[in-house]
Amino acid sequence: TVNNKFEFYSINEWNEYATIVTEEDILQQFDQDFPNQLIWSGTYLRNSASNAIRNFDYANVKYISGRFGNIIKISYILGKLIVFCERGVNIVNVGEVLTRQVSGQTFVDSSSLLNDDYWVLENLQDVKAKSVVKHENKLFFCDGYDVWVYTGEFKNLTDGKITLDNTKDYVGSYDPRNKEYHLSDDTGTFTYSLELGEWTGKHTFVVKTSEHSKNNFYGITSYTYDGTTEVEPVAFNTGNQYNRKNFESIIDSVPQYTQSPTSIKN
Repeated sequence: TVNNKFEFYSINEWNEYATIVTEEDILQQFDQDFPNQLIWSGTYLRNSASNAIRNFDYANVKYISGRFGNIIKISYILGKLIVFCERGVNIVNVGEVLTRQVSGQTFVDSSSLLNDDYWVLENLQDVKAKSVVKHENKLFFCDGYDVWVYTGEFKNLTDGKITLDNTKDYVGSYDPRNKEYHLSDDTGTFTYSLELGEWTGKHTFVVKTSEHSKNNFYGITSYTYDGTTEVEPVAFNTGNQYNRKNFESIIDSVPQYTQSPTSIKN
């Protein structure tokens, strides 16, 4: 996505290079694995017929220490490149290259230089790559023990409030309308409200994968209804209808001055 909007590209048949680079060429040239090496392409120019996003220069390489495992995910936010490794999180400063033309114009290319890097979270349990979710200027992830959010600095959102199992594979998702981060494993989903600063759950639905745009929130989920588990595409945050089934919301509250619950229809 670019600026919270989807952009799609298609390549004409005449522009495909599958016949130029063969499988044998790849096996001969790339016989080593570099799990902690970043390499980047040329500049992406929006609304341009000429882009360098498929051009890679061997000089554009940045190595991240393997001290806390291999790189499993990267994300760009607030002018920083966040590098998620298996047991740690690293921040890489994105530099700028200034080019002055004969005409006197100066162009700033912020994609051509990755500067110093530093570790911000170390000795984590087991960073879950699928839990990493970015929304605007917020970046969420789970390390198998805690859930963190980055907004210029990292903040622990759980701190023992929910119990996680670091042997499970967690999937993160974000509901922009309700301002909620969802964290799912194979048994259910925890939900964190940014407005209330509170966790709820475990809910019975399981989000397998998701995507959000503007206030819309879509996903593939599994759920159990009348003893049967089904997997379906779902449009979330659409009211009291879930998977085309209508549900009635009842809130049971206990006022301080009574002993018995009072049912309030929502």
